[in-house]
Amino acid sequence: MTHGNTSWQEFGQTFVDQSRELNQKVTDEILERTERALVSAKEKIKQTEEVNEILKLRVEKAEQEARDVKALLSRPMREIAEISDDFQKAYEQQQQILANWILSQKAYRETAVQLGIAVGKTAEEVQDLVTQNANAVLENRTEHGNDSNTNPLVKEYASTILAIRKKNGEV
Repeated sequence: MTHGNTSWQEFGQTFVDQSRELNQKVTDEILERTERALVSAKEKIKQTEEVNEILKLRVEKAEQEARDVKALLSRPMREIAEISDDFQKAYEQQQQILANWILSQKAYRETAVQLGIAVGKTAEEVQDLVTQNANAVLENRTEHGNDSNTNPLVKEYASTILAIRKKNGEV
């Protein structure tokens, strides 16, 4: 049987040849796209590895900085102040407050000794009273409401201070 000038066999062969050619073009296109995708994936993997390496270095640097800060904070405040200008200002303010508090304590102690002598006590007897009263404050048994539990900071450290005083024979 013939179909026009072309036989069915020639038509079928032409169809098969065109199908093969089209199949080859599609296969070639798929392979080319796959190859481009692989190249792109390899580039992305390489970029990811580079980013991971940068992040790893940053983590190591942050961990070292944390160790450095921890080591710095374990040093005396005076040494920290010598290293950090920002901390130096706060440290000096704190030291001034502390110095002023020490001054007032020395003034009270001097006044106590003067008043004690004025009522016939010796300086040693006044010192004994100071020791007794310090222990009374720490044990919350003062006569005029000056117990350690009336101040949060003193309350927090009262038992530790009392233990040290007992160890040193000041009780």
